[in-house]
Amino acid sequence: MPRKAQDSASALAALLAADRVELAAEFFAYSFTTNLDDAFPRRAESELGGMLAEFAQVRLNKWLWRPTHEPDATVFRLLLEVVLLWERADLAARARSEPMEVALLMPGEALLRAEDPKAAVRSALRSARR
Repeated sequence: MPRKAQDSASALAALLAADRVELAAEFFAYSFTTNLDDAFPRRAESELGGMLAEFAQVRLNKWLWRPTHEPDATVFRLLLEVVLLWERADLAARARSEPMEVALLMPGEALLRAEDPKAAVRSALRSARR
């Protein structure tokens, strides 16, 4: 296996093994901190998919709305899991738009403005899972 493919495969394996709440908390801060001050902070779902791959150091073939090849398909499925965790905790929600977007909700914004945003988000995610 070529070195880059091997590194990407290892990164994908690590991503799959990650605790979902930890992943969701870290990635939430990574995704929305830079556009926190926008009037309507949001990210296109395809943008989030690319960001998750970058965050986890997984090299995608190319981003598709309906990925049919690995590692794209696995990254997209994990993104959906993460977004569902955000929605359960009222941090972000999928907005009905074209293309599909994920919007930062006010409770999520408040947590990102907390003294320790990652800990605040992690706590909210864990509480929502109970």
